[in-house]
Amino acid sequence: MIKTAKSSPNAKNVVDEKETEAKADTKNVVDEETEAKADTYEKEYPKLEVEKLEQIRAKEYSEKSNDERESLLNELHGVSSRAVPENPEMIHAALLLFQLELDKCSLEHEKRAYLRACSMKSTYVHSVGFRLKFLRAEFFHVQNATLRYLQNLNYMLDKFGEIALMRQLYMSDLNNEDIRFLKKGYMQILPFRDRAGRRILASLGSLGGFEYSMETKERVAIYICHAILSEDVVSQRKGAVMLGLLNEEAIESIRMIKMPWCCS
Repeated sequence: MIKTAKSSPNAKNVVDEKETEAKADTKNVVDEETEAKADTYEKEYPKLEVEKLEQIRAKEYSEKSNDERESLLNELHGVSSRAVPENPEMIHAALLLFQLELDKCSLEHEKRAYLRACSMKSTYVHSVGFRLKFLRAEFFHVQNATLRYLQNLNYMLDKFGEIALMRQLYMSDLNNEDIRFLKKGYMQILPFRDRAGRRILASLGSLGGFEYSMETKERVAIYICHAILSEDVVSQRKGAVMLGLLNEEAIESIRMIKMPWCCS
């Protein structure tokens, strides 16, 4: 006859206590990691304060003259454009001033990505076509165009790495999550233009809600704007139209009422 060993009540209690302690420790670790992620996420993507943005927009608009306000409204509705008429001599002079402004800038943190590109002997960031995008975006105001150029290089380096300093972005530069989000069609360029000939970028539906991280949405938006929109000369000179047809879930995810990793 085989005797079966029975665990004593005390031994069972000890095991239960250890399991409870282990679960508590695991929960504490997860909570700490979640809090750390939340802190990092909120620093990189602070919660959108719509009211504050509206106040800033209203203040900037009220400080403009009547002629400037009328010009902006006409441009918004495609009636007219503030694009600067171009000719080869003007472009050549602007590019020379652009390089002089770059050389004059002494702020290392502003030139971080630019200096990296120079050390890598990148011809892309020095190309006429690339620099013209920033001059056109700022209506050939050289100082503003140079600052936009430097900030853009820093931003692209942070989001896509050194490859973004060497060539334009390709779809192969997106990761698997980026590709899934792109294929869902939450962001897409419409197959027609507005009355001024501008391309239309539409953001639709839930914008992926909390299923996709803000980082993914940002990278896909960058890809669409840089690889497609910015290669179109009309878009460089006249800009593009951003159309938002978003539901409540999209607004909540943009405002980050919840954190993406907390949702299943």
